[in-house]
Amino acid sequence: MGTMTSIFSALMGGGANLTTPADAARKVKEGTAVLIDVREADEWAEGVAVSAELLALFDLRRTRAAWGPFLEKNKGKELILYCHSGGRSGMATKALKAEGYQASNLGGYS
Repeated sequence: MGTMTSIFSALMGGGANLTTPADAARKVKEGTAVLIDVREADEWAEGVAVSAELLALFDLRRTRAAWGPFLEKNKGKELILYCHSGGRSGMATKALKAEGYQASNLGGYS
């Protein structure tokens, strides 16, 4: 993760909850965590991490049409979030932690 991405993520609320790619991959492989891409669907054309679920930040803040069932299905697992720069994933991490979920910010994917 680049220095600027880390700084931006920290400013957007996810700095205290950053996780490393190696740690995230290990947890996902063990089945103790799920990887979530909070970008919008059209941004997936830029690439996506293997095994990531697309759950846009917009939906988390609104109706939770996709987020609601996903959160119910993955109760007890760590939620590892990322986006393009780490900002949106930092905001989502902060919101989810405030609701009692175990969440961490992986930062940006570019």
